[in-house]
Amino acid sequence: MLPVVINKREAISFGWQKFKSDLGYWLGLMAIALVVFVVPTYIAKNLTGVADGLSFMVTLAAWVLQLAVGLGLIGISLKVNDGIQPPVSYLFGYFNFIWRYLLASLLYGLIIFVGLILLLIPGVVWGVKYSLFAFFIVDKGARPLEALQLSADATQGVKGQLTLFLLLLGLINMVGAIAFGVGLLVTMPITYLAWARVYRQLSSRPPVPVLNQSTKQAA
Repeated sequence: MLPVVINKREAISFGWQKFKSDLGYWLGLMAIALVVFVVPTYIAKNLTGVADGLSFMVTLAAWVLQLAVGLGLIGISLKVNDGIQPPVSYLFGYFNFIWRYLLASLLYGLIIFVGLILLLIPGVVWGVKYSLFAFFIVDKGARPLEALQLSADATQGVKGQLTLFLLLLGLINMVGAIAFGVGLLVTMPITYLAWARVYRQLSSRPPVPVLNQSTKQAA
């Protein structure tokens, strides 16, 4: 891949501007996501000990729905980066990628686990190296192994920059979580949009041209 500089400030500024310009849209999306993540979990908790079988079913259904919404937020963020504001229903438009995402997540977790065993640093490096896999699944319909490989290709040469960017996104969401989590309604859309912005930059890089022997000699 050709060298690139990740413009962290521009990506986050883009996320903020898009969030601010479509405030009602993003707050509506986050309100729906909040309901999906909180209400089923609350119901399942209250069913525990009363109807354990039903509690398990609610928990399982909630987990699948939450995965789909997470993928939906990625998909919407990518669309917005492309200049398209999709309908809110897009939040539930990625159920068909859940199994690919689950398998890729298991492989990703295994890679990080092995890396952490190898004195921590490889786990961090590999975690960043393969961190874009969910975007490739949503954007390209990539299969698990393909998504991980595409992420490895896209992050080539920028893992240090990407690590700092991810730490910055984490810090932003930590600040959002301080006010009883309410700030996440603001920080989560911004970080999703910024992350999608960086993904678009990295995934569109052309490969480094390979020089043949005659070209090398001429140079």
